[in-house]
Amino acid sequence: MRTTIGIGMLAFAIVCCAASPAPGGDIATPDLWGDLEPGRHAVGFMALEKYDYSRSFGAKRDYYGTPLPGERGRPVQVCIWYPAVVDKSDPSMVHAEYAFIYPDDSRFFEFLGNLQDREVGVLHYIFNNDRGAVIDLQSEELAAVRGAPAAPGRFPLILYSPHFNISADENVVLCEYLASHGFVVAGTHAYGPAGLRSGETPMDVEVLVDDLGFVLAAMHEFDFIDHDRLGVLGSGGGGVAALLFQMSNLYVDAVAGLNARFLYSEYRDLAEASARYEVRRASVPMMHICGGGREGFDPSLVDSLEYADRYGLIFSEMSTLVFSSYRMFLSTVFAPNEADRKAYEATCSYLLNFFEAYLNGSEGGRTFLGAPAEANGLDFTPVVYSHMPGREFPPTPEQFMAIFQERGVEEAVAIFEKFRAENPGLVLFEEANCNYAGYSLLQQGQAEAAVAVFRMNTEAYPNSANTWDSLAEAYLATGDEERAAECYRMVLEVLPDDPAATDELRGVLRSNAEQFLERPEE
Repeated sequence: MRTTIGIGMLAFAIVCCAASPAPGGDIATPDLWGDLEPGRHAVGFMALEKYDYSRSFGAKRDYYGTPLPGERGRPVQVCIWYPAVVDKSDPSMVHAEYAFIYPDDSRFFEFLGNLQDREVGVLHYIFNNDRGAVIDLQSEELAAVRGAPAAPGRFPLILYSPHFNISADENVVLCEYLASHGFVVAGTHAYGPAGLRSGETPMDVEVLVDDLGFVLAAMHEFDFIDHDRLGVLGSGGGGVAALLFQMSNLYVDAVAGLNARFLYSEYRDLAEASARYEVRRASVPMMHICGGGREGFDPSLVDSLEYADRYGLIFSEMSTLVFSSYRMFLSTVFAPNEADRKAYEATCSYLLNFFEAYLNGSEGGRTFLGAPAEANGLDFTPVVYSHMPGREFPPTPEQFMAIFQERGVEEAVAIFEKFRAENPGLVLFEEANCNYAGYSLLQQGQAEAAVAVFRMNTEAYPNSANTWDSLAEAYLATGDEERAAECYRMVLEVLPDDPAATDELRGVLRSNAEQFLERPEE
């Protein structure tokens, strides 16, 4: 039978332990941090309670049609760690305050109480139902001071998504550690679309992705964040959400996953089934850190993200628990394990240097990432460290048309030919947009430039009769009837198998081609 610690027990732990001094100035290292070296900032913590009224949570009515009470929106508690200014007399938070993050909005009290029960159940599972160890953990100090003023300046933002059915304190040590080094970390608890429990389905991943978007929107009210420097980090199912969020948000500068589900064959569809999944949009640096011993380990999805600079750190003999603060909790409170503790500390160090390199442009971070694993202290357990440089990223369709409009036809054609030579199946633009651009040039009297644009369109869409018809018109505008005739013959050749052509368009294209090809010789 599972035992849980109720809200009253946690509140008691808070009262007993909240009087101890918090780190300030030179930051003291909490026991739960192990040997991690804090940065130069003290750490602040705050929580926001908001409803996302664009999404439902639970039913509107019960089975019998009776309206259910409560807000008509998804409840989201945004948890924020940030560089802060604190006094040495300020009390630092204890773990109990993370297990139940007391809300400012009283409407959230019951919801967060249920999340606390769930989180305490997770802790009992991890601590092998050792109730005393779980209680001891609640009084353990961490680094953050709740409500502390933010440090002067503007800091890069990292969005964090936890694993399915796990609360925001899953990686509290990592979040505090990053904040001490000058990053703002913001995330929320992971729960289902209509209740606390979620499955591991593409729909559940979409919920996590939307939660990240909601958290990002909420962070725009703070002036200590530099929104031009944005990273995303996720664990387990949250790692899939982080990848998909990056693919759908072109403002993200770097993405990282901890034991992300897309690294395992049985879960790959969590990413690939999403409408957000597009390899070409995975164009920013990414890092994945995981254990290699789990059955079904398959990094082929990462291998396919050819346009991203990819860093991989695989601990060959480590369990999945290593990649969360739970491992530090176990090592400090219950069952010390030196190798696991070091692996978690190395994970934190690699993520710090990754985000330093790609959010702050740190040369020290790049040097760290470029060094062999042994040089960075990973000589205590078998690891595989890899770096796969990304191929040059092709422009998106929107970027390509902007190149065409702002830099001219010649440069656009050169870029098209370069990337098509590397990848003949690559599509850089939509047929209709290219066709429109070509006719705009014809109307401006730039027939030769129009030929270049229409010819590019036929190369990208060779089975489209309309592209050949347009190129024929452009050749006629230059007086090249011989090449126009070749294009009209191509119209008749591809027209029968052109799936995009309507019956009306087929008639027009066939008539144009036949009239020209059958005209009497002069």
